Amino acid sequence: MAPAAALRAWTERTGRGGAFVSVRTLSQAIKDVYHDVRSYQNQAFQSVRDLIEPLQAKPVLVLDDWDRMDSDIRIAQALAQLLDHRYSEELPTILTASYPPEAMDRRENHPLVRLEDSSLFERLRGAERVEMVPALRPWVDRMERA
Repeated sequence: MAPAAALRAWTERTGRGGAFVSVRTLSQAIKDVYHDVRSYQNQAFQSVRDLIEPLQAKPVLVLDDWDRMDSDIRIAQALAQLLDHRYSEELPTILTASYPPEAMDRRENHPLVRLEDSSLFERLRGAERVEMVPALRPWVDRMERA
């Protein structure tokens, strides 16, 4: 898991803490705030603010599977506010995704598109990117050429 390894290397190098958060898990926790009537998943009765606020000040934050965010607009609003705060505080945030931001903003039903916040997409497009290539890719390419 490369993002977790990057977080670990950063924390070891800087001596500062960070957090690794699955966007799918966080999305479900946010949904539980709004929809937890009978399932009792939110036994601590946390609010969205309770879930997001601790992530705002982490020296580095990894949001894993960003492109697998739940379609609920309230989740998109909470995550957009988190990104806005971290951006304004100039805190490093790593978003992992299988698809680039351009693929997300072309999907009409994507919750970030429904927010109609073009500045968020501009920041995502302008962010530094690192493309992770599977370890076996060079070997597969060699086999295809042979």
